[in-house]
Amino acid sequence: MHKFASQPSRSSGFPGCAFGQRTRNNNETPSRSPHGWHYWLRIFILSICLQIMPLTTAIAEAATTWRIAGKPVISFAYEDAIANRKINQLDQRLEKIVVQLNPNQAWQVDVQPTQVEEVAASSSSAGSEPAAKTKIVKAAAIRLQGQTLIEVTETDVQVHNATSVLDLANSWARSLSQLFAQPDVRQRLTATVGLPPQIGYRGAIYQLEAEVAIDRGLFRTNGDRVNGKIIFWQVPVDQNVYNIGLKPEAPEEIPEQIFTLNRNLLFIPYRLRQN
Repeated sequence: MHKFASQPSRSSGFPGCAFGQRTRNNNETPSRSPHGWHYWLRIFILSICLQIMPLTTAIAEAATTWRIAGKPVISFAYEDAIANRKINQLDQRLEKIVVQLNPNQAWQVDVQPTQVEEVAASSSSAGSEPAAKTKIVKAAAIRLQGQTLIEVTETDVQVHNATSVLDLANSWARSLSQLFAQPDVRQRLTATVGLPPQIGYRGAIYQLEAEVAIDRGLFRTNGDRVNGKIIFWQVPVDQNVYNIGLKPEAPEEIPEQIFTLNRNLLFIPYRLRQN
């Protein structure tokens, strides 16, 4: 039987290390490290390699987020170029669907399997009855009011480390449902559909504010157009504000806000972008 208590204690070999260290007197010869210089050289080289090696567990690809009405909805794990191309396609699909929708009614989001395969499970023993077939969803569509918005495939599952097509599709569908359940989001989407996110006017860049401006009779235009859209600005309230005989003149200074009409002839503001 081994008696561990009878084993002599040994030094750790590391200066300043309190654990496992014993005291020696001045006449005692210092103990050497049990490893030669080749060992420590290999340790040094390995530590350098670990610092420069692109470890997949430590470095994660930055996800690109799809934003709707300025709010983040879905983060895609594709490469940036692929993710941006997909987001552009989704924006176009969403625009075509939103044109047909009423912002004052609820918008329904659901998941519809589009490709299903039946897989037979292996029999537990010889001569037993064939096992029942299992249905596996290979592809699914996320629909908005019955119209396909996103297709989810097994490739998407692999890229996003999901468990299945349905799990990923349901996760994205929940995010969309929560967003479209907000009345202000539906109003903003229907009001700004077809409008560019930014426009250039008089050498300045204006960002879409995506809110309908109240028409109080203060909008004026001299007929300037940007991308086919007539540009308006607001005049201050004074004694000449309702004198329609005056020829509108553009403000001398670049205005903080300009306006254009949407498809429902409502004024939509664009605000001067600050550098």
